[in-house]
Amino acid sequence: MTVRDVMLHHDNATAHKARIVMEYLRNEQVELLPHPPYNRKFGKAVQAVVEGIPKEDYENSFQSWQNRLECCIEFNGEYFEGTK
Repeated sequence: MTVRDVMLHHDNATAHKARIVMEYLRNEQVELLPHPPYNRKFGKAVQAVVEGIPKEDYENSFQSWQNRLECCIEFNGEYFEGTK
């Protein structure tokens, strides 16, 4: 995989939109997914949903993520679904 195979989604944070960052991404032909500007009403709605997620669901999600990362390392980045 090369950097040109990547599609990047990041927010509109100042650090992400810095000229040097944008020039690098443009030079490397990294495709950017558009990100809408912050909407206060939407942000509050998302926050309410996120706050309603049980703590154990977060814990399970992060444990699953860690397990997948370990498999990715074990298989040197190759496909590993269904091998364990």
